[in-house]
Amino acid sequence: MKDILLTGLLGGLSLFVWGMISWMALPFHTQTLRPMPNEEAISALLSESITESGAYMLPGYSGDMTEEAETAWFEKHRNGPLVPLMIFHPDGREPMSPMVFMWGLLVDILAVLFFATSISRGAGNQRSVKQTMLMGAAFGVIICLVAPVTYMIWAYWPAGYALTLGLDYLVGWTAVGAIAGKMLK
Repeated sequence: MKDILLTGLLGGLSLFVWGMISWMALPFHTQTLRPMPNEEAISALLSESITESGAYMLPGYSGDMTEEAETAWFEKHRNGPLVPLMIFHPDGREPMSPMVFMWGLLVDILAVLFFATSISRGAGNQRSVKQTMLMGAAFGVIICLVAPVTYMIWAYWPAGYALTLGLDYLVGWTAVGAIAGKMLK
């Protein structure tokens, strides 16, 4: 149990540090996220139009649309503009706050704890560091397929953005697998 907890802490920390390097030091994400043109005008329009924090889409869709409204929605969707997912906070948020980093680290540690627990119970002591590292890489690929690739399909995320996130998961979880392989003997 002590090995699992230590793996969770070290693996979670490595996942967190990799994310910081990837987002803050490497050019991947800045190359796939574009600044909003006419930011001031769009910000003003959004602030006037939306008063509650939430997830929004354009054209808007609700489950209680009439058949005519749904037909009109499909037409708007086809013709654009299309914003499949927009997270909006009218009151803003503190960028890079310590709480954001703390929660990010905690989630990474919990994820690695689940990974470490599941692999320690499944294969006993019969796996090599390389096998565990490959298990970590496979876990990263699964996460990539479930999250960014799925959003690329259903929410029309640009492929470059989705694949950059996928690369983050692959590299981060491969490192977690290597740490787990060394720690869980």
